Amino acid sequence: LWSPTPLDWTRPWDKATVWHAANGSYYYGLFGGIMPDLNLRNPHVEAEILDILRTWLARGVDGFRVDAARHLFESPDGVLTDQPETFDFVARLRTALETQYPSVLLIAEAWTGHETLAPYDDGRGFHMAFDFELAEAIIKGLNEGNATAFAAAVASRNTRFRHADFPAPFLTNHDMTRVLRTLGGDERKARLAAALLLTMAGSPFVYYGEELGLVGGAGPGDKDKRTPIRWDDVASRLADDASLLRLYRRLIALRPSAPALMLGRAQVVSAPGEPAALLRLARTLEDGTGVTLLANLGATPLAVDGRRGARQPLLADQATVDSRGVWALAPYGVVLQ
Repeated sequence: LWSPTPLDWTRPWDKATVWHAANGSYYYGLFGGIMPDLNLRNPHVEAEILDILRTWLARGVDGFRVDAARHLFESPDGVLTDQPETFDFVARLRTALETQYPSVLLIAEAWTGHETLAPYDDGRGFHMAFDFELAEAIIKGLNEGNATAFAAAVASRNTRFRHADFPAPFLTNHDMTRVLRTLGGDERKARLAAALLLTMAGSPFVYYGEELGLVGGAGPGDKDKRTPIRWDDVASRLADDASLLRLYRRLIALRPSAPALMLGRAQVVSAPGEPAALLRLARTLEDGTGVTLLANLGATPLAVDGRRGARQPLLADQATVDSRGVWALAPYGVVLQ
């Protein structure tokens, strides 16, 4: 995209210029001069993108994460987000790819809340989108010791999206401070964050290293957010049954073994007078069966009557139960039953 003069367009998040000088003219680059945007309205560009996607699918790739999905197109007057052409463009890509690769997956990285994200769940373009609102609610709830934000995010998912599996849960990504650092280095919080992530509806995503408790660097740069895995740590944590890594593996193994974790509706249920730190998350199938997660998001131990879901627990972390069915949840403890 070229212009003889720099237009007065600015980036939505920091108001920086998006037009960059070259050879007596200006080109459009939303993320900076080193990254010119493609003119996706050009049919030859669209055809080339499709050819590239097919090449990788032929090599065995299952799908694609579309970065900055809100910014694929721009309006003539400089609106740089959520343009109608975006939905039609992605729908054309999906239709073309599914004729040869019917199981292809397209997931949107659209950094926004549910209200703005919901129109992307149109059934014809993206199959999923990362759920930033839920990720923020998990971190906020653990750092504040309060389940309110998480409950609100779950309720919002249930009311705003056409498909329950469209919003994809995650904790952090490569553009964010690592989750353990965000949680103040408290591995107890990281363990509960993993349980909340991997028991939610949708297809959860794990950013590499979260399962190992990588904290990353203290600075704001990419190198601090994308620190590499120390492979010698992997062996030692695999050998430790109480490690964060082993907890991730147990939670991941639970999902296919418990149908409600794969397909059940997610709903936060609460009783009058219960502490704000207590979370009851029900995952319920259409026949009424399901599982319930009890979690303590706070720093004070809680005693919780677990007899509502009186069954052998599928998972208990930092939690014990007495003969009456009352669970003692240590700070950031969780039980799934």
